[in-house]
Amino acid sequence: MNWQHDLNQLAEELIKAGKLSSARWVDAFTQVPRHVFVPRFWLQDKNGWRQVEASSDEGWEAVYSNRGLFTALDDNQLGISSSSMPSLMTRMLEALDIQRGHRVLEIGTGTGYNAALLSTFLGDGDVYSIDIDFVGTAAQRLASIGLQPTLATRDGREGFPEAAPFDRIMATCAVSSIPLTWVEQLTPDGMILADLKTGRCAGNLVLLHRLGPEHAEGRFVSGWADFMQMRTGTTADVPATGQADDHGQPECSTTRITGRPWAHTVPWFLASFRLPAGTGFGMRIREGETWWTITSPDGSRAEVRDIDTGQDRDVLQFGPHRLWDDIETAFDEWEKAGTPDWDRFGFTVEPGAQVVWCLDTDQSWKVESGTS
Repeated sequence: MNWQHDLNQLAEELIKAGKLSSARWVDAFTQVPRHVFVPRFWLQDKNGWRQVEASSDEGWEAVYSNRGLFTALDDNQLGISSSSMPSLMTRMLEALDIQRGHRVLEIGTGTGYNAALLSTFLGDGDVYSIDIDFVGTAAQRLASIGLQPTLATRDGREGFPEAAPFDRIMATCAVSSIPLTWVEQLTPDGMILADLKTGRCAGNLVLLHRLGPEHAEGRFVSGWADFMQMRTGTTADVPATGQADDHGQPECSTTRITGRPWAHTVPWFLASFRLPAGTGFGMRIREGETWWTITSPDGSRAEVRDIDTGQDRDVLQFGPHRLWDDIETAFDEWEKAGTPDWDRFGFTVEPGAQVVWCLDTDQSWKVESGTS
């Protein structure tokens, strides 16, 4: 197994796909062996999760491909840490326009792989990375290839005030709002790149420029990205959803919209501002068929039959809140606005107000802050 050969091939793939372009990041990318940071990972199939060693043929192929890999599961068999797709990491690094001499804070150390890319380009002294967990293991892996950026175990919302200010802050986890502490810890012309998620699968990367001590503004990034929600030391960022039941007859209808949120990410994002707080997303099998589900804490649930044909899809709605009606309304509004893509939306962060806005309409949507 020749990691340098396989890594060079992966780099060529990313260059051809337009995910890696600048010489400085090509150089850094091809110097960091990914298998060091993902020595084993989890794959899921119909039989559940199984752990795979990077040293196996299957594992090596996965590590040196453009794939995100789960590296840790919680007691409920849910992913809590991963090595993101290499193309996502390079896309974020390119978008932040990181230059030599910049001081960079990463929120979400994870495996340490992205910190390695940053340190390879900037040097250890200008790279800081924090996480609620996994920091010790990441430090060992970084040291094994001669890298020693500053790592710390802490709540990501706090940032790293004693090392501030930073020229760039990048979050490799999703947040439901932008902590003002991050804005405060930027240099006057500093930038933040974070995955703003106002609901499950609802949101995208937003690139913010500091305009004042507690004021930042910017636009969402073209394309789509989806990180796991930031974890804290006390509470989960996403409220637990209630358990819907099937008491009573459902309201039955049909829809032209798929129940898969990643198929139409912009209107799904807009729908999150209508849906009740804590609304979750999942899947269930009903009479042998797959149905995508939306569930709110009050017990309401909507189910959409999963089909890929041009036929209308069956919809079942239970409980006091007609959740799918909120989805339909958001789609209608998006289409009336001309189906704007992500780069037509912006975001403003100020004390007491975090607002999404669209260049193509006079609409704006307030983001509830306080949990992340």
